[in-house]
Amino acid sequence: MKRYALYVAWLNSLLGFLLSLFLSEILHWPICALCWYQRVCLYPLTIILGMACFRNDNRIGLYTLPLSMIGLIFAVYQYLEQMIPGFAPINVCGQHGPNCSDIEAIWLGFITLPLISAIGFLVISLCLVVALTASRPADIKSGPSITKNPPTATIITNSIDIEHRVINRLAVS
Repeated sequence: MKRYALYVAWLNSLLGFLLSLFLSEILHWPICALCWYQRVCLYPLTIILGMACFRNDNRIGLYTLPLSMIGLIFAVYQYLEQMIPGFAPINVCGQHGPNCSDIEAIWLGFITLPLISAIGFLVISLCLVVALTASRPADIKSGPSITKNPPTATIITNSIDIEHRVINRLAVS
């Protein structure tokens, strides 16, 4: 799993990207404010994670994990707003567009698009954490390591050694 975690995160974000465009542009479903915020978090992930997969850069999670976690927070908030009547401690929706508590589709009585979005962001976040742990050797986790001969110390040692040889040859002659 560690080997493919970054690819799973990218494929998940790509699937969410394509699904959100399909629902809004093909099926013409209305987009509420919280949906836009989730898209703002998701769309850059698709591009950045795609580039990281191409370069095999597992450390990209340091920069993309905050985006996926913020998207997860927006998705969970919207799901709670849809499922709990009267839950809206922060009035984000309904001022300039559709109400965020409106349910466009529901499956099995509890699965809505914000829940699918939350699961997607959660999977992306977990995959990024796994990819981050795969990119770090065990000795780096414990702290910075000091090499035996850093490059600067090697150069200084070699130059002092050359000086001693020159002085010894001059003294012998």
